[in-house]
Amino acid sequence: MKKFYPLLLGSLLLLGACKFPNSIKSSEPNDSLQTRIDSAEISNDISEAPADKAVYSKIIKIDYQENQSILNILPLLPDSSMASWGWKKEEREGMVRSLATSNQFTDTTENYNTIRKVTPHYFETQVVDGVWTASLYKVSENHYIVITNDMVGDGSDVNAFEVKGKQITALSMDHLIGADPGNLLLKNSNEACKSLLDDYGMFTYDFSDPNLISISSSYFTKKANAECFNGNEITFKFNPKIKRFDLVKTSWGKP
Repeated sequence: MKKFYPLLLGSLLLLGACKFPNSIKSSEPNDSLQTRIDSAEISNDISEAPADKAVYSKIIKIDYQENQSILNILPLLPDSSMASWGWKKEEREGMVRSLATSNQFTDTTENYNTIRKVTPHYFETQVVDGVWTASLYKVSENHYIVITNDMVGDGSDVNAFEVKGKQITALSMDHLIGADPGNLLLKNSNEACKSLLDDYGMFTYDFSDPNLISISSSYFTKKANAECFNGNEITFKFNPKIKRFDLVKTSWGKP
């Protein structure tokens, strides 16, 4: 019986040598398979993301024929007139094309660009915590003075343009109304009054009327500031013959 031991031992060693490499190979990671799994996981994450957050979509209806004068001017305005938030020209053009076709467009930016009011001469939209407006003052057919007002927490950025057909030219607001609003209100030019104007001369602009502009300050009151100012509100009326605004009055309004 002893003579069979070497043969049996040799057979066992040979059998182990044949199987061992296979066990090592199967324990090594397969690079191509691992890559495919990672890609699949990333792809699934991306495809499932919209399900976690619903896409906002709302149909906004506006009568294009009635309001085409103000709507057609929106794409002509430079980006600088809406610098605090940004409304790309392509987006404005797309909105107007959709309105011209079907009197409606799809709003996909919730609480960002929310149109609040549209008339043939006035456009107003809520922009997050600010407001942006565009106003038309008609000179003649297809010829307007356009004023935009970009209102944010630290004041207003007012821009003015002359639009004739599709030609647009930037204008100075002071040129349109004759002077800086503060200087028009200033009655006493001593240092104390000038300093008061420099420190608190922040004005609110109302361009919602097709013929009038109202500029006011909530910082000045008749009781406290009558010695320095003629009022805290100025009213102008548009004069299409000279393409400017005539001063109507200065007055004390409610702060």
